[in-house]
Amino acid sequence: MIVRAWSQVIIPEFCVFCASLWGEGQEPLKAVGALRFPAIVLISIVGHENTGSLRSPVPNVGIGAAGEHMMILRVPNCRALETELHPFSRRSESHELLTSHASSMTPAFLQTERLQALAHAALNAPPGRRRLLLSAGMGIICHALFTMAVLSMITAMFFGMSRSLGAVPWPFAIVTNALLILQFPLAHSWFLTRRGGQTLTRLIPGPNGTTLATTTYAIIASAQLLALFALWTPSGVIWWEAEGVVFWIICTAYASAWLMLIKASFDAGAEVQLGALGWMSLAAKVKPVFPDMPTTGLFRVIRQPIYVAFALTLWTVPVWTPDQLALALSFTAYCLLAPLLKERRFTSRYGHRFIRYREQVPYAIPRVRKGQRDKEHNA
Repeated sequence: MIVRAWSQVIIPEFCVFCASLWGEGQEPLKAVGALRFPAIVLISIVGHENTGSLRSPVPNVGIGAAGEHMMILRVPNCRALETELHPFSRRSESHELLTSHASSMTPAFLQTERLQALAHAALNAPPGRRRLLLSAGMGIICHALFTMAVLSMITAMFFGMSRSLGAVPWPFAIVTNALLILQFPLAHSWFLTRRGGQTLTRLIPGPNGTTLATTTYAIIASAQLLALFALWTPSGVIWWEAEGVVFWIICTAYASAWLMLIKASFDAGAEVQLGALGWMSLAAKVKPVFPDMPTTGLFRVIRQPIYVAFALTLWTVPVWTPDQLALALSFTAYCLLAPLLKERRFTSRYGHRFIRYREQVPYAIPRVRKGQRDKEHNA
């Protein structure tokens, strides 16, 4: 499916994307071409084609008209997105995409459907060359940095932080490595405060800073992680390397931790975690609509699956060095403290609803249900 998408859709769309950036005129195709390529790539990564085998239909995705040139995208767990449609917009195709799988969805795929709806709204964006160039540029920068940051993180920790580009002389490397560790949690948490959020919206000049805030935040976080794992200066000391069967067991655990992190991030809202919400909303000329409080997927088991999965990636590596230990201890402490601030924000934002959720779902360790305990006891 992915190969077919790249050969039949994404490569041709890339040509349209390039032509739209340098083409002349205001034809509809050129106006939206700058958005089609990055959005279709994103759909091909997280989208799905065949949902015929799914159960529990959720008939809550659709499109309704409100006036001749108004469209409302009804997306699960979201408020309505309203955007003006110009006469050249392909309204029937929008309706077909948004409703084609509506009768065959389960909650496990609501995140995908919401992201697909947002991406399709961006593909049918109203004209505006500067706005489209800005949104496309921010999207490309965001997802390119995000990809490089994740790959550098996976690779660097796999080798126990023993391979990197940093070359600061020792003992000065201790200071630079410590600063690289500290810069991520401090800035990452500060931008989530009220003052930090206001600063974030002002980083993009003009009236689009607020709309692009989530994309800007993802760009900054990705750049921070890329700097940490690419510019780290290794100590050159290796304490232990897994071999044989132990190596493959640890590699399996490491891959599982990353899959858990990906799943938890997806459950929390793929468009926010990927940084796509901001630039796609700007392209579609709509106000960003954030996902509802996450309570499905891994969030049904524990309240902080993202932080738990992140901590697991730190401790399931096949190579151990002083560098990896310093990183694991520092970021594990962050994974213990940061959720406290997050839950304070959620309590303020969602009130009694989050309080009830907090009472029912454990913090980080899954709770064994009573029926399961009785079954294990009888066995």
